[in-house]
Amino acid sequence: MAARRRRRLRKRTRRQLQGWGAVAAVLAAVWVARNWARVWPVLLIVLATAVLGTAGWSLWRAHRAAVGQDRQWRAQEEAKVWELPEQPDRAEGESEPLNSLLMMLGIAAKKRSDG
Repeated sequence: MAARRRRRLRKRTRRQLQGWGAVAAVLAAVWVARNWARVWPVLLIVLATAVLGTAGWSLWRAHRAAVGQDRQWRAQEEAKVWELPEQPDRAEGESEPLNSLLMMLGIAAKKRSDG
């Protein structure tokens, strides 16, 4: 019995809330129609703010993604430089171009000490 009564009460409450919601929507529509001259600039400002915020957020996310990819690429390139295969023994002057290239890149060349 009590369960039926609660169910009925819930249905009635829901219907009442829906009815009051409809009344509120109609009143809001009437108020907006009467005060349209004051409402449309506010709506325009809200819309412009939303558009600019969305554009700024999208640009920020794109920038963060680009920076992350750049960092990853730089780390891979640095790893490649340090993974250069060992060159066979060369005369002293032959390794100069490689050393100068590594110096230009800001990476100190490893000196081999074969003894």
